[in-house]
Amino acid sequence: TVPTPSGNVQMKVPENSKAGSKLRLKGKGSPGRDVSGDLYVILEIVTPPANNEKARQFYENMAKEFSFDPRSSMRR
Repeated sequence: TVPTPSGNVQMKVPENSKAGSKLRLKGKGSPGRDVSGDLYVILEIVTPPANNEKARQFYENMAKEFSFDPRSSMRR
């Protein structure tokens, strides 16, 4: 659900979207004389907190199972 000037709308986020991606909601921005402008949504990824042992263990297991390095593109 995304808040817009004309009220909340449901939005589908494409699979494999990344933080910082811009998605356009055509005609859902600021109202104009004839048509409303477009509203751009910038994705922010929020993960659940690891505030208990079960959650911490889940994240540790995930890190072991996946060979994902979020900073690999920063290295040269």
